Amino acid sequence: MPLDILKHKTILVVEDEEDLREPIAMELESHGCRVLQAPNGKAGFELAMSEKVDALISDIRMPGGDGIELLRKIRETNFADPAIFLITGQSDLSAADAYSLGAEYILAKPFNLDELTATLERILTTREERWKISAAHTGPLKAIEQEFSTLAVDIGTGNVTLGRFGIFLPATVKSPPLGSHVIFDLKFATGAISQLQGRGIVRWVRTSQSDDLAPGCGISFEYVSPAARARIIGLADEQKLQAAIPKA
Repeated sequence: MPLDILKHKTILVVEDEEDLREPIAMELESHGCRVLQAPNGKAGFELAMSEKVDALISDIRMPGGDGIELLRKIRETNFADPAIFLITGQSDLSAADAYSLGAEYILAKPFNLDELTATLERILTTREERWKISAAHTGPLKAIEQEFSTLAVDIGTGNVTLGRFGIFLPATVKSPPLGSHVIFDLKFATGAISQLQGRGIVRWVRTSQSDDLAPGCGISFEYVSPAARARIIGLADEQKLQAAIPKA
């Protein structure tokens, strides 16, 4: 991806700890970003509504308005923009919930600034560009080949469910381990897409029925084959999908 992807981007950093917020802001400014800062979710939402923000980095647990409510309110206002990723040191939001609410990435504390910058570069790259290159991976790859009735956009259909940046696979597919890299070849009997091939990372796994949600796993796309790439992006945008990865 271009080395100057961050240049001239407006980034909103929402974090109540000034000794963490300031170093993040300084690092991003060194990459040519315009950085806005807010100490809590309430102030962050006001800035997001008054400024054109390309990406938002938010802590989750903050007095005066937390990151979860901030994420919900922004996604209710705009299903796609800005790109949002959360940083957290607590287990107060599951990965499945965060991706389903529309977060594009979750970064656990402690983290280094290089990791944060690399993550930001990736989520600010267009899906077309992001999914075009199948990056080399030296570890094991789990292969998933399965046939389904349709690629769904509505939660609750029991099929593979599409998000803006990934998919939910039901337990008809044996879920690979959390964090593992997978290659997939999914075929659909009906619908706008007949075959979906690519590579991804398992972001969360639900091993049993929970709160009326079936077991399965959430996979974020790393690479999508040319035959399906434009259709996946078009379908997600046409349906105004909010979830990065649906939780059901």
